[in-house]
Amino acid sequence: MTDQPEHPDPPGWPADGRHSGRADFQQALRACIAQAQAERVGQMWWCDPDFADWPLHEAAVVAQLQAWSLAGGRLRMLASDFRHVQAHAPRFLRWRQLWDHRFEARATGRSRWAETPSLWLGGERLLLRLDAVGSAFFVTTERARRAQTEERLQSLWQQSVVALPASTLGL
Repeated sequence: MTDQPEHPDPPGWPADGRHSGRADFQQALRACIAQAQAERVGQMWWCDPDFADWPLHEAAVVAQLQAWSLAGGRLRMLASDFRHVQAHAPRFLRWRQLWDHRFEARATGRSRWAETPSLWLGGERLLLRLDAVGSAFFVTTERARRAQTEERLQSLWQQSVVALPASTLGL
């Protein structure tokens, strides 16, 4: 009997074009994070209403994120609500505490759930989920689409509040 990894190593960037399925979406995210680390992408944007479908609980994803951080990467994370991350991604939260100086998180609030896109943006790649139910998404390197998406993210970022602190203060 051979030990199979929970998920095989992603084979480079996901192919440009339209894709569908929750498993394919998660595999594409794994591949994006791994390639961002391999190619030393300086900044990643992660955006989702709650990150429930993202594989943030997986040790391999957090290990890739750790390696990426060591190379100087910065992560901006935007959500409507971070309760799912707080409840189901303890490995990611430990990473978040260690790398507070390279991490920013903001929340748009539950009232803006429908306005909060689901996407990964880094370097020359954009992964944008079009439909959360069927997990239809597309991957593109189109510069105009990436610029338009980053502009939208910046706008949402300005209208959001700081969230997901590295530690909670209090007595």
